Amino acid sequence: MQTTSKSDNVNNTETYISKFLLFVLRHNPGAARLLLDEEGFANIDKIVSYLIKVRHIKTNPEQIKEIVSKRMNKTLECKGGLVRAKSGHSIILSMKIPDGFEPCQEVPRNLYTYVDSALSFNIVKNGLFPVTAKCYLFTEEQLPKVFSNMFKAKVDCDKCKKENVIFYKDKNSNKYTASFVPSKSISLHM
Repeated sequence: MQTTSKSDNVNNTETYISKFLLFVLRHNPGAARLLLDEEGFANIDKIVSYLIKVRHIKTNPEQIKEIVSKRMNKTLECKGGLVRAKSGHSIILSMKIPDGFEPCQEVPRNLYTYVDSALSFNIVKNGLFPVTAKCYLFTEEQLPKVFSNMFKAKVDCDKCKKENVIFYKDKNSNKYTASFVPSKSISLHM
């Protein structure tokens, strides 16, 4: 008979809460009866209340903040009594173009980004919302290296132009973004 220690239970609870936060804040706030503001923030007290009442998980706001601060890749952020996922959204938050980006006519034939393998089906079906997902597009040479559970998404900019997609370029770097990339302009690669 295998026994679990108290620290194993704490780690399992923290892992569950972390994954839960990423899911509801990136993809389905309605699943936890949450409303997100235009920047994707949700009220921590409401999350705690949901976890206790519906999921029967004993937690508190301090534990949520501690879990967020422990995340190595800093995909979550707390501000006061609010928490949000910083990137990777499949839901529309805001169509605000980031500061420093301007519309551009000239873009490379292809741009690239990485997408989480768990989101690949959604992106193939619905397209990509780089502005709302706080996702940037790069030339292949400038694409940063990332973790292994990611697909490389290739964006065919010529197809995008035929769909009247507007690209924006950062004035200070070679990062691009767009309000929407249609699914037929995207191919995914390992």
